[in-house]
Formats: sequence, C-alpha cells, structure tokens
Amino acid sequence: MNRARTPSPHRKPLLTVWRLVLSAVAVGILASGTLLGLAPAAAARTTAVEPLAVSTSALPAANGGVSYSEKLAATGGTKPYTWSITAGALPAGLTLHASGLINGTPTAAGTADFTVTVTDSETPADTASAAESITVDVAPLAVTTAFLPAASGGSSYTTTLTATGGIKPYTWSITAGALPAGLTLHPATGVISGTSKAVGTADFTVTVTDSETPADTASAAESITVDVAPLQVTAVALPQGTVGTLYAATLAATGGIPKYTWSITAGALPAGLKLHPATGLISGTPTGTGTTDFTVTVTDTESPPASASAVESITVPAAVEVTTVSLPGAVVGTPYTATLTAGGGVPPYTWSIPAGTLPAGLTLDPTTGVISGTPSAPGNASFTVEVTDSGSPPASAVASEVITLTVAPLVVSTTSLPAAVNGSPYSATLTATGGVAPYTWSITAGALPAGVTLDPSTGVLSGTPSATGTADFTVTATDSNSPPASAAAALSITVLAPLSVTTTSLPVNVNASPYSATLTATGGVPPYTWSITAGALPAGLTLDPSTGVISGTTSGNSTADFTVTVTDSDSPPDSAAAALSITVLPALSVTTGSLPGATVGSPYSATLAAAGGVPPYTWSTSSTLPPGLTLDPTTGVISGTPSGPAPKVYEILVQVTDSSSPPESAETVLAIAVAGS
Repeated sequence: MNRARTPSPHRKPLLTVWRLVLSAVAVGILASGTLLGLAPAAAARTTAVEPLAVSTSALPAANGGVSYSEKLAATGGTKPYTWSITAGALPAGLTLHASGLINGTPTAAGTADFTVTVTDSETPADTASAAESITVDVAPLAVTTAFLPAASGGSSYTTTLTATGGIKPYTWSITAGALPAGLTLHPATGVISGTSKAVGTADFTVTVTDSETPADTASAAESITVDVAPLQVTAVALPQGTVGTLYAATLAATGGIPKYTWSITAGALPAGLKLHPATGLISGTPTGTGTTDFTVTVTDTESPPASASAVESITVPAAVEVTTVSLPGAVVGTPYTATLTAGGGVPPYTWSIPAGTLPAGLTLDPTTGVISGTPSAPGNASFTVEVTDSGSPPASAVASEVITLTVAPLVVSTTSLPAAVNGSPYSATLTATGGVAPYTWSITAGALPAGVTLDPSTGVLSGTPSATGTADFTVTATDSNSPPASAAAALSITVLAPLSVTTTSLPVNVNASPYSATLTATGGVPPYTWSITAGALPAGLTLDPSTGVISGTTSGNSTADFTVTVTDSDSPPDSAAAALSITVLPALSVTTGSLPGATVGSPYSATLAAAGGVPPYTWSTSSTLPPGLTLDPTTGVISGTPSGPAPKVYEILVQVTDSSSPPESAETVLAIAVAGS
C-alpha cells in the first residue's frame, strides 16, 4: 500500500531556488554558444534551411501547332535548381530543360499528366516533386479559301490555298474533279500554278491534311474559270528597209492560246522579203524602193483556232542624201545657228566634217546636225559635211557647204558708269559689241578722275579716287580687224564724298507720346540702309532700315544710348556710324497744388510750377483772374495788385504747354481767395 508523501514545509522554496539557478545557467550557456560543449561556429551550422518546394501550382494550356513557353518555379533549398520529369510525360512536341523551362510546339490535342522533380545544390542534394498537367487544345481544321481567281488561257497563273486549325504543316491534294489542264497543285504549299491551255470552268475538291497524330482532314469545293483574251496582232510600226541591206523585223500578238502561226492574207511583202509562219519573222534583203502595204494574219492553237489580222506596211526609202543646199551667213561676234538636213536612208542620222573646217568659234552637233556658236574671225569657210544613216550596214552621203562671215559695226555698249566714292576702291568694266575681238581701249578726250586708270586690254577702270566731282571723258574701242575699226563714247564718273552720318542729336520724347525723327547721311552711293549696331532704342521705338525714320510710342522714362550705322549701295558697300541718344521724359503735369490768398490793394505774386514734358513751358488760363492780376505766359508768374471786389474766391483753370513736337499740355483748377483791405 502506497502512502501519499507529505512534502516538507521547507522543500518547495528550495526547489524554486534551484530552478532559477538552472535557468540562468542555461541562458548564459546558450548566449555564449557553448551548450553541451559546442563552439560558436558549430552553433551557426545548425541554422535551418527553408525546405525545398515546387511553387508552380498550375501550367497554362497550350494551343496545338503554336509555340509554347513556360518556366517552372521553386522555393527553398539551395540554388541553382535542376528540373526533370520523374513520372508521366509532357505533351508531344514539348521539352523540359534542366533550367525548368518547358517549351516547344505541341503536335497533338489532349491533357498530359506528369510529375516534375526539382533538385537543389545542397550536399547531400534535396528534392521536391509536384504533379502537373498541360492541356493542348487544337482548333478544328478548315479550308479558308472561298474563291479562286480566274485564269487567262495561255498566261502564267498562280494562287495559294489556305487553311486554319489543326497542326501544321499541312498537306494538300485534289480528292475529286480535276484542275484546269496545265495547272498543278503543290501538296506541301497549297500553291496552284502553271499555264492554263483550255477555256472553261473546272470544278474540283481540295483536301487539306494536318500533321496531328492521328491526322485530321478538311475539304472544300473549289472552281477555276479559264478565260482567253481576244487574239490580236500587237500594233507596231515596222522599221524601214534599205535596198541591198539585210532586213529583219518580228511580228507580235497577244491573247488566244500560243503557239501562233503567221501568214500574209492580202497584199505582199516588199520584193526580197519573206514571212516565217512559225515565228512571225519578216526577213530578207529588199531589192526595190517604195512603201508596200499588206495584211498579216495570226492563228492560235485554241480548239477551234482563233484568228486576228492587221494591215502593216514596210517602207524601203531611197538612198540617203544631204538635202541642205546652202547655209546662212554669219556675223563675227554674234551667236549663230543653222541645221543640216538629210533625206532617204534610215534615220536617225549622224553628222561629221570629213574635210575642211568650220569657222573659228562654231561647232557641229553630230546627232542633230546643228551648227552653232559665235564666230570670231571674218572670211569664208568651205568644208564638207557627211551624213550617215542607221541602216545595217550604215549608208552615207557627202555635200560641200560654205559659211560666209561678215563683221558687225563696232559699238561701245557701255552707256553709263557707276559713281565712285572719294578714297574708296573703284572698279567698272567697259564693253563693246561688233567688230573683231579682242578690243583695245583708250581715253581719247577728257580725263578720268584722279586716281583711276584704264586697262587698255580689258577695258577695266580701277583705282582709288582722290578728289570729289564729275569727270567727263571719251573712251575709244579699237578691234582686231585688218584694218582695225574704232568706236567712241562719251562717259562720265561722279566721285562722291565719303559716306557719313549727319544727324548729331535726336529730339527728346515725352513718355507714352508718339515720336518720330529721321536720321540723315551724306556722301557714298544712295540709297542708304540704316541699322542699330550697338545699344538699343528706347522701348516702343523702331528704326525703318530703308528711310532712317525712328518712330513709335515710348513706354518708359530713361535715356537710351545707341549706335546707328548707315550702309550705302556702292559695290562693295561702304558704311559709317554715329553714337546718338534719345531721352524720354516723364509726362507733363502741373505741380502747383494751391495758390496763396490775396488782399485788395496789396501787391501779389505767385509762381505756377510744372514737371515733365520738354521745357521751356508756356502758361495760359481760360478763366478770369482776380481784377488787377495777370499771368506771365513764359514764367508762369501771377502778379499785380488786386482791386476787388472782396471778399471773393476766384477759381481759375491754368494750362501749361511744353516745347515737344507736337507739344504736350496739362491743366488744373486753382483758387485765389481775395480779402478786403
């Protein structure tokens, strides 16, 4: 029999003390990492690693025949991971890579169940698996070509059948009926191509088979209508022939069903030529000249055959010849043009000078027969021209030609000379027409401006004038003819003073008032152009570059300093500058606010005051001053001895006018109280 033990009254406090001691020791040991003799490093190695797990819970569906890509995911363990299929299999066409990427192109419909296993890089490695599935959907296979274009008999044809759904690639076939004769179906591409050879409509069934396992098929009824364009002879102009020269030209046709057969059904070919029925080639060597008309007929291979005809002609011209009988005369120094002409042979023609030479300064264009240029010496030029046609072999003909050259009267064509500026470089060129160039120039009366000289070989007047004024003189041009001819002309050169700005100051302006002032200059060669080249005009003002007018309405009180530059029309242009300023004053106002009182019989004096505007000021009043008082208009002083009546208060309207142009005015009402004596 067990008895219950009664604890000692001192036992419980003792146990409590021991528990506290043991707890403190355990805490210290754990804190120092020496529990059960473990060093701190060993304690660190006991840190837990998150368990390896596959985190991909579901994979998206795939479409048959469409590229698929999805990556598996995992958590925990030690990266990198390695993936594998450990049960079941992926859908056909898909592959799992060690990186966890599933990709490829599914080739069959259905749902594939499989187990994926991920292995981490821990030692020893840890693994985790998960059951996954991928559903592959495949759209129904269908032929989408609803209509096929018509074909043209005898012409190349191509069109492509199309389908959707199923698993590509597709295979095509004709499972009922037949394509039009001459056309074939490419089974791998669905391309119908070839050259149709029969007219009518062909009905047939096309079937497409996909690459699914097992394969699926779809069919559609189609038709192709073969039309034949009307047979016709292509309109062409047959080339000319040349007597005794081999000839060849080929007739052409369109439409119908080739091959064509050619014949002459009316008229006849030129003597010496024949038509080849199988090729339409007309060839041979013409034996006579003239134009021959005939009818050609083409027949195709359609059943029954079609025919078409056209009237043609071949011209065998006469022998080539130069038809230019004479050439017009030319004038030395004057542009010249004349065209050589030819007939017969086979155009186009080629021209040349086989003997003699053209006049100096003239040339012959070999393709047009145009003789052109500017002759430079008098006399008669005899030469031989040769024309060559485009026959095969080419034929040619020659002719003797002459161009007579005369000399136009020598004339000085310069009628005036530009002005010069004193101290500035000057250059001008004299010109002449007629005679025989080159010319020699001279001053035969009067004199050039001092500092300017004439180059006798070029006619250039140049130098730097050293005095103002107008120099009158006569220039004479002498040509190179034998004997030489001369011509003279009276000319003059005006030497102007140097360009300078003559405006030395500009009027002031009152703020917010219209302003206008004109800049002026002298010398140089008018007209002038004005500009601001430093500083700036007061706000609100602008400079007209062609007139030099500064105008506008100012918008501030200040003094604007600026530089104006004037440029003349000389070549090269000259310029001059001047520093100017415009002061903008405040608006005019009467600053007197009140006037002192006056006493009858006692002398009185008060001065009105104003500010702004342009002094000096002029004062006036439209009211009556107290008797005995007057207003000085130039000083604004009201003075005199009032004579009554009194007491009385006189209200007066005073006005001040400044000296601006146009003048500004300001006014105010003031009062003078007149008391008795």
